[in-house]
Amino acid sequence: MASISGNNEVTHQILISNIIFHTRLHLQENGWDYDYFVAPEVVVKNSKITNKYIIPDIVIVEDGKSWNNPIIIIEVTKKRGFNEVQKKILNALRNIDSLKYAYIIDYDTPDSYQAFVDENNEIVEYYGDLGCGLLDFNFTDCLRG
Repeated sequence: MASISGNNEVTHQILISNIIFHTRLHLQENGWDYDYFVAPEVVVKNSKITNKYIIPDIVIVEDGKSWNNPIIIIEVTKKRGFNEVQKKILNALRNIDSLKYAYIIDYDTPDSYQAFVDENNEIVEYYGDLGCGLLDFNFTDCLRG
């Protein structure tokens, strides 16, 4: 049997679970639980991105939209995988029109990274910030122990 791609360490899976849980809880508390959908390990196909598809750790889409049109992707990684994941999400931001926010959370350290598309259609990058204006939510809230 083939193994799943990416990291299958327990800490990695727990963090993904926490992010999904707290994001869905936030959506429900704001009455947005049917406006956005959150899922792990969804294949996002797009002919313009490298390899024609990506499989982010977490994908968020708007209701009624295809999983191939995410608005947010989140990657959970270790420091040693950060640069490769950063290339992946920047490629996705440049080429998937629906994608507005992308995040990397390093589960070995408290480091985080955010990239988003601003109103001028430029990619803006921040380190140490997991805030999401679109959802009025900070993914740091998902990292509680």
